[in-house]
Amino acid sequence: MEGRSRPNALGNSLAPTHLHFYFHDKVTSPSPSAVRVVNPPNNTSLTFLGMVVVMDDPLTERPDPASKPVGRAQGMYVSSDQARIGFLQAMNIVLTAGSYNGSVVIVLGSNHISDIIREMPILGGTGHFRFARGYA
Repeated sequence: MEGRSRPNALGNSLAPTHLHFYFHDKVTSPSPSAVRVVNPPNNTSLTFLGMVVVMDDPLTERPDPASKPVGRAQGMYVSSDQARIGFLQAMNIVLTAGSYNGSVVIVLGSNHISDIIREMPILGGTGHFRFARGYA
């Protein structure tokens, strides 16, 4: 995730901020972090058009899910593409560790899971990320 946080104390510059963490979107475990709340009305859709999933995914400092937690990705994704599997994703990246503890980054955008490179816009945030802009 890359973006710019709020202006410094003098209000005259934006400091670039680079965050690096790992999502753990568990959909099939006994205690999932992402839950399907709406099934597609047309069960023959190859892209699951109309499916809605609510998530509260752990974010960690390393790929191992048991590594240090640094936050949560809370929000939803909606299957919104008839041609390929793609989601409209709206989420808050809630940071819970380090100097950004208590700050939130707001992300909203298209997430086509088959794309090698995916970018979603950062639309703001709270705390250190008030007025944030950039991409995730």
